[in-house]
Amino acid sequence: MEDENYILYLDGYKIRIKGFTFAETYATGLPPSKESLNHYNKLLIEPDYPIEWGLNIPSVINRNTIQYDSYGLLPKYIYTVWLYSPKSINDPLSNYEGSQIICHWFGESMEPNISIQQYIIQKLDKFSWLDKAQNIKPFITKR
Repeated sequence: MEDENYILYLDGYKIRIKGFTFAETYATGLPPSKESLNHYNKLLIEPDYPIEWGLNIPSVINRNTIQYDSYGLLPKYIYTVWLYSPKSINDPLSNYEGSQIICHWFGESMEPNISIQQYIIQKLDKFSWLDKAQNIKPFITKR
């Protein structure tokens, strides 16, 4: 049986889905006023992620999904996925504890006829793990 928490990339990286969330682009459900729309849109194209996922995780947004409608509104939802691989990038001395990244994209709705894993794979099409993900520094305690 296929593990639904993993994605196998063409470049040989086995990627684990550590977290996934989505929210309405305009949190109140109502679009902001025309005066504040540019401010809101600017904040939304520099998205954040849940604090519970940790700090200092590199974050990228799929800029191809930023499509404004005739009123200047972004698509209805913003999606966020945290991806992790136990394999580091270009790390022959094994100095790191794997690699990770958080990816964001916009969309109009969830695809009801496919799984979340398939939806994530579809949205990360042509995404290069080697170009975007970053290595994780090991946690070292001082005594």
